[in-house]
Amino acid sequence: MPKLKKEKPDEKDLDILAALYYLGEATASDLERLIDLSKASISDRLKWLVEQGYLSEPEVDISTGRLRKIYKAPNKEVLRNTFLEWYKDEIYDPMVEDFTDYESLEEAYKEYPLEKAYENDRITLLGFKSAEELKKLRKGTTIGEAIKILEGFSELFGYELAELVNVKDGIVKLTEKGIKTITDVWCEEITEKLEELKTLDEKAFRKILSKFC
Repeated sequence: MPKLKKEKPDEKDLDILAALYYLGEATASDLERLIDLSKASISDRLKWLVEQGYLSEPEVDISTGRLRKIYKAPNKEVLRNTFLEWYKDEIYDPMVEDFTDYESLEEAYKEYPLEKAYENDRITLLGFKSAEELKKLRKGTTIGEAIKILEGFSELFGYELAELVNVKDGIVKLTEKGIKTITDVWCEEITEKLEELKTLDEKAFRKILSKFC
């Protein structure tokens, strides 16, 4: 297979790295069952991630009579930096350059730090989840169920990085910060809409209130 011609990890690479992080170790075949990529593509990306220093060389296992390359989980700090670097290049810098009044990236970094921008993005996305989905996360659910709710391993790591969820012993739960953040956002949005409704139609406003009071 031809060598990958790129300089930095993309979103698919982040998903592979995050999957390895949560699984602890895996082969390309293991990852194929969990990530929407072919085994050949995953193998090629794993090789590239090793060459670039994001992963260690795989362990070779022939105990079953077949060659298996077992890749170990990446270092969490390396993974954190990789995620933030991707976000900076793909989202943060273009956003600052195109949609803000900052005179320079340096000014933006000071006034609106990269980590804060990343956290706010995770908060916004988490706020779009349904109450039933968030209820499952608040109670605690498996990593498999969590990646269905959050739409991928990389998304799960992103929410953990923003300290909105905690992953321990294979169980994913909303943190107190995650719960408070979402309820604060929802309360603010609901209050604004109720105020608009009261201005537009006070009768309808009181009818809504009567359902909950």
